[in-house]
Parts: sequence; C-alpha cells; structure tokens
Amino acid sequence: MPKALIDKAEFEPRIGGHVKTARCPQLQERHQAALEAAEVERDLSLVISVWKTSSAKVATRLDGLDRAGMQEIIRILVRRIEIDDARH
Repeated sequence: MPKALIDKAEFEPRIGGHVKTARCPQLQERHQAALEAAEVERDLSLVISVWKTSSAKVATRLDGLDRAGMQEIIRILVRRIEIDDARH
C-alpha cells in the first residue's frame, strides 16, 4: 500500500497543537540555555584573545629591557621582602 503524502498546510494544524503543548516549554528552555552558553563562550574567547595579545606584548617588551629596566619592574612588582632567620 503506497504512503499518502499530505501538504504542509494540512500537516501543521494536526501536529502543531501536540508539539506546542508537550515539548515547547522544554525546547524553549534548552534553546535559552544554549544561547546563554554560546554567549559565555564568546565572552571567554574574547577575554582569552585579549589576554594572549597583551601577554605577547609584555613578553616582547621585557625581552628588550636592559638591566636597569628589569630592576625597575622588579621594584614595582615586589614592594617588600622580609627574610626571617628563625624559619628555614
């Protein structure tokens, strides 16, 4: 027996109510969660990209520093160092 085909206009009213009532809220929640995850991933990718670019610039500039420049960087990073002879 050959299968009978129906056109879209006839199909949608038959199935539309079932899909909307049973799965629509679940699908909407999954869709929203996927959109939010994609947004977080885009933001994270942007942060990583900026960090990589910045760190490459810093590394390049550090490689070109002379001794006095390196000492100045160390002074800025390390405000205070304490050495306690009682602890080993």
